[in-house]
Amino acid sequence: MDNDDNRKMTYGYYLVGVFDVLGQSKKLEMQTELLLQAAPTERRQRVVANLRSTVGAVIRARQLFKTFFAGARKQSGRAKFLPEPLRSEMLAALSSEIVCWGVSDAIYVGVSLANKRHLAACVGDVYATLLAAASMWLTGLRVNEPIRGGIEISWAVDIAPEEIYGQALEAAYRLESRVAGRPRIVVGPGCVEYLNTIRQVGSSNDNIGRRYAASLADSGISALREDTDGNMVVDGLGSAVRDTFGRVPDLSEHFSEAHNNVRANCRHFRETGDKKLASRYEALLAYFDERAPDWTGERGGGSRAP
Repeated sequence: MDNDDNRKMTYGYYLVGVFDVLGQSKKLEMQTELLLQAAPTERRQRVVANLRSTVGAVIRARQLFKTFFAGARKQSGRAKFLPEPLRSEMLAALSSEIVCWGVSDAIYVGVSLANKRHLAACVGDVYATLLAAASMWLTGLRVNEPIRGGIEISWAVDIAPEEIYGQALEAAYRLESRVAGRPRIVVGPGCVEYLNTIRQVGSSNDNIGRRYAASLADSGISALREDTDGNMVVDGLGSAVRDTFGRVPDLSEHFSEAHNNVRANCRHFRETGDKKLASRYEALLAYFDERAPDWTGERGGGSRAP
């Protein structure tokens, strides 16, 4: 398929992720108030500080994706010690092709699952996206810049080098804007079905590449969990993410900082009478309380907000 510039466009299945850095709208409104009301002598400092907070949050979140995939590519050097054809399959799975762009305070991630020689490369991209999303989600809570998102697989076409149009984008946006509700990343049925199908079909296949793709799909499923409302979400505090963060020496401290911020936000919304946000953070706090022993090694009572 060609566009008006005679550039070849890829039509087929895409994984699309849409992520929103929460709380930025109020900060943008504050920016307008600063421009209109602040005295000239203090306006510059306050405007710059607010911009660093809003723009910086989006840039930091986007950089997490780039950093994660850069690290995944570096690990591909280990594949040289493996026999063929497994070596080629692993190298393909680690050669992620991710398009990442931003619109206002939202972050969009697109991965083409079409026209690839290796199925493992497609599944590897899906798994890498789930882990990157989970890492971004946990880090966002740690620095008190919570993230809400949606991930789905469906049809789409790349109408520009960094622009995707189609059902995959619409579905991911709907999950983020209408379903997620609170700081969590909802994964659509198309993505879950994709991973389950490859896991079931590939596990009994004699082809080594399909078996490896099945193992990656199994890892992708293990990075998900069913939330209390029945939606499948990225298990941001699960073992897959914990193993990824395991290279960080102060692992328990990273978790505790995020846990403390969730607890503080829960308390804040209760005290200010915001019942909707309070209930959302109560659900998030319950999730953190449940998983705390796995991250800190401490057993015993929870740490719910008073």
